[in-house]
Amino acid sequence: MNTATKYISTQENPTNDRKDSQKGGKPMPQLNKKPWSNSEVSFLTESYESGLPVAQIATELDRSERSISGKAHCLGLVHKTFTEQRYAANEDQYLKQYSLKKTAQVIANALGRSIGSVRQRANRLGIRFYTKEKNTQYQKNHTFFDQPSMENCYIAGLIASDGWIRPVSSDKPINQVGISVAKKDIAILKKLKKKVGYTGPIREYEVDGMPQAELRINGVPQWIEDLDEHWGIKPQKSLTISKPPNQLDRLNQLAYLVGLIEGDGSIRISNKTLEVTYATGSKEFAYWIRDTWQELVEAVPGFAVYTKNRKNPAYYITLHGSNARKLCHLLMGTQVTRMNRKWDVARLAIAKFSRKN
Repeated sequence: MNTATKYISTQENPTNDRKDSQKGGKPMPQLNKKPWSNSEVSFLTESYESGLPVAQIATELDRSERSISGKAHCLGLVHKTFTEQRYAANEDQYLKQYSLKKTAQVIANALGRSIGSVRQRANRLGIRFYTKEKNTQYQKNHTFFDQPSMENCYIAGLIASDGWIRPVSSDKPINQVGISVAKKDIAILKKLKKKVGYTGPIREYEVDGMPQAELRINGVPQWIEDLDEHWGIKPQKSLTISKPPNQLDRLNQLAYLVGLIEGDGSIRISNKTLEVTYATGSKEFAYWIRDTWQELVEAVPGFAVYTKNRKNPAYYITLHGSNARKLCHLLMGTQVTRMNRKWDVARLAIAKFSRKN
């Protein structure tokens, strides 16, 4: 093969060279590229696509590695090693699905790839990983919500009403589940904290001068997955919550309703009779509440849609009198942790009615 023409540098005084050329003086030296023969192109094509290292191809053709890569790019060739490393659609989907729930190392093991490869691919897809080490400061029971029970159904109801689910904060995965209540109900948070095995603190703060308390638990991706799977509770739940995907048995259903009412419901005396109301921004969930209450008390609840001065409508489901007493009697019969302050209203109303009769 011919030896490539040597490159003559023109960088020492590019300005003067440009002036000489413009004045008709000595022209600027040009880089003469070594032409590619048909046999070289054939060898490059076969070797590149079969996975022969670029350095070896360059040696065989007496060219630089840069020349080999550049010609391969012009010919639209793909090196075999790149083809083997390319991520399939199902691998990308796995990355997107579990990046906020599993560490990069766990995902790499599942895909049979190196952690460096997984991190690089995630970076190209704009994915950030859940970092387990940042969320292990406090203990918690990661499997608390894996199977519906009366206790976790009650807590799921509280989360659906007075809680939140926050997988990401400031573009960083935190996998947070939280519950906020008035400070006067802090005792319920202390009981819930013990139930879920959480060793972190209960935060106290004020909103418009009103004392509040909250549990804010990070690093629980399994909770987020289970809350969605069993109860249809998702991030931005106010509008997206749906009826439980799988039918809850009777006791678990009652426990779930207790938590819901303690959060977004009210139990009060209206026009000298007991009234129970639940409000939600999800139309699907509102219909599920209405149908469930109707099945429990064998009467059709009131159903109203409130839209005034609201971006999204609010749905209100209401029971009065004997139907409200019947529902409360059923719900108070469940053996779950509860906010007695709210249920005392129903207890007194039921007792008062019993004395009259």
